[in-house]
Amino acid sequence: MHLTNLVVPASSDWGYSWPLLGEDGVTPLDTDGWSASGLATTWDPETGSVIQARWSSTPATGEGLLDLGDSALTLFVASEMSADWRWVLGQYELSLVDPSGRVDRTIGGRMTVDRSISPVVA
Repeated sequence: MHLTNLVVPASSDWGYSWPLLGEDGVTPLDTDGWSASGLATTWDPETGSVIQARWSSTPATGEGLLDLGDSALTLFVASEMSADWRWVLGQYELSLVDPSGRVDRTIGGRMTVDRSISPVVA
C-alpha cells in the first residue's frame, strides 16, 4: 500500500492526485477499463458509530469522485461533502481495480479535516 496523509480543508472544493505508472515504474499507466473506489472512516465517540465517506470512479448519490484520467488517480472532495463532516481525524483507503476485476494497488493513510482553512469568497 502506498501511504499518503492528507489534510482536507472543510467546506472547500479540494483534490489530490497520485501519478499512476506501469510495472516498469516509468511508463504512465493506461487506465482504460480500470475503476477505483474509496472509503474514509472514523469513530464517533458521541454516537458510538463509524462515520464513513465514500468515493468511486462511477459515484452514486452522496459519493465523491475518483478520477482516473491522464494516468493519475485524483480524489475530489466537494465543498458540500466536507461541510457535512463532523469529524477531524480518520483513515482512508482507495483501491484501483484493473480491467480483469483484480485490485491492483491501494493508497491510504490518515485524513485530517482542517476547519481553520476557510474558502475564499469572491
